[in-house]
Amino acid sequence: MIVKNLLDTQKSQDAKYRTLKLDNPKLQSKLFSIAFVRDWLVDGIGFVEEETQCLTITVEQCSNLSPTILQALQQSLSSLGSSGSIVSNNHNNNDNKKKAVEEKLSEKQKARRLWEERQKLEKLREKEERKKNLAMLRQDKFVRENDANWKSGVSAACAKSGTGLQTFRDRHGE
Repeated sequence: MIVKNLLDTQKSQDAKYRTLKLDNPKLQSKLFSIAFVRDWLVDGIGFVEEETQCLTITVEQCSNLSPTILQALQQSLSSLGSSGSIVSNNHNNNDNKKKAVEEKLSEKQKARRLWEERQKLEKLREKEERKKNLAMLRQDKFVRENDANWKSGVSAACAKSGTGLQTFRDRHGE
């Protein structure tokens, strides 16, 4: 896609298409994760590495690129893709298939899936909350059993009001 954009006369005039940010997570995972790609971009295509963590190419170098580079690149990628060496291409194909299936869903089906996703998230949150509560209970139990200064008494809520909890009979008599 990068080479295709560089060969396009209109896109090659725009600096956005002639600059690759090295800290871009998508480029790191799909492009720079392959060892030789960065060297090929610099040596083979003509990109220059700048201090701003970018690879850039000039408009003149873009105009000097021949379409045979794109053809050679496509042939080499297809031969590598058939042997299974590049996983990212297969992953992209699966993502595209999933998107195509999702586009054919009715509004009711989309709403149902969204509801199911929310239910899963709620269950995960509840599970995390239970884990936190159990951890606090274990810590309290450990303190009660192992702290020599701990003693049972009136709860903090009762102590704050100054009176203990009273039953109906305690308050109104009988």
